Amino acid sequence: YYAVFTATKMVAPINSPAISPDTIPDVRPIGVGECWRRAIHSAAIEDFGEQFADHFWPQQVAVGIRSGISILISRLRALLDEHPDWVLVRIDMKNAYNEIRRAKVLQRLESIPHLRALAPLFWATHRHNTDVFLATAGLPLAPLQSSEGVQQGDAIASAGFGIGIHPEVQELDAELSRAGGAARFDMDDGYAIGPAGLVFPAILRFAEQVANLGCELQFSKCEWYC
Repeated sequence: YYAVFTATKMVAPINSPAISPDTIPDVRPIGVGECWRRAIHSAAIEDFGEQFADHFWPQQVAVGIRSGISILISRLRALLDEHPDWVLVRIDMKNAYNEIRRAKVLQRLESIPHLRALAPLFWATHRHNTDVFLATAGLPLAPLQSSEGVQQGDAIASAGFGIGIHPEVQELDAELSRAGGAARFDMDDGYAIGPAGLVFPAILRFAEQVANLGCELQFSKCEWYC
């Protein structure tokens, strides 16, 4: 049942077009689940909104935090105004949703008392390698399956991904906060702010830590501002 319930249709929006016929466009594949599954997962995440807010705040603003992105942007701008000699680094993770290890997400979800009730749902919908269908005429079956990561477009995916990386995000934030800086994330888009001599080494340590989760920082797409 769950193997069918969790099958997805893969769509691949083009984030930025190819600059020439010899290059590849920046494509962001998204797994779209069927409507009944999305409705159930959305309702479950909404019911746990306050618990997610308590768990993630202030480092992660994507789940359970109203106007989270606006709060994040305002805070970062204020810190840069107060400390013009600081740097702000935007952290980019490569294919993050699809790479994080499901076992690690489940392990961490089960370790949180006020969110543990969601663990059976996550386990049931992520224990199988599930079929992927291509969003083209006839919905042909893709020559691959979804076997790791969470499926972007699924309500439980953002919550699961956030839980998976949260201890590492908290550690990065704690390290920067010693100098008054901070680490803030909008799901897999992260921002580290503080003195340059502290921020850059801290990000390298963060990269090593999230590698143990199956995630990889994409340094070529990370940006810094001052």
